[in-house]
Amino acid sequence: MDINKFKFYPVKIIENPDKTFTIQTRNWEGAFSEANTLENAQEKAKDLVMDVINSLFDDNKLIPGAVTAQEDDFVVELPLDAALKIALKNIMIEERYRKADLAKGLGIAPQRISTFLNLKKTTNLSFLEKAFVYMKRPLSISA
Repeated sequence: MDINKFKFYPVKIIENPDKTFTIQTRNWEGAFSEANTLENAQEKAKDLVMDVINSLFDDNKLIPGAVTAQEDDFVVELPLDAALKIALKNIMIEERYRKADLAKGLGIAPQRISTFLNLKKTTNLSFLEKAFVYMKRPLSISA
């Protein structure tokens, strides 16, 4: 599994006539935000991508890998733990693992799984590694 397809998501940042900025995701039509400065637009782009993905998580939908960036796109780089969470959640959906199944298999309270899978919360990589092993998809890293 190439984790990079879940690590870099392109967005289009458009300067409006009034000098504000509109942020549009490339992966999901209709997902957009606005900002007053370019710097703020770049910060909001990451939040926008993570909010869309968390919403898809809540709806139990597969998260697609990032589309190819176009010229002049701003590319949002998600943290490694976020990219791993996306891959983990996709496996859970594909193989019909419930959060309760994963919690039981890892010996933790079911309520903690939602917190662990939230992209905006940092998750210990050892937890993610245990989750992949439990689902018979051990992680391997290569250069």
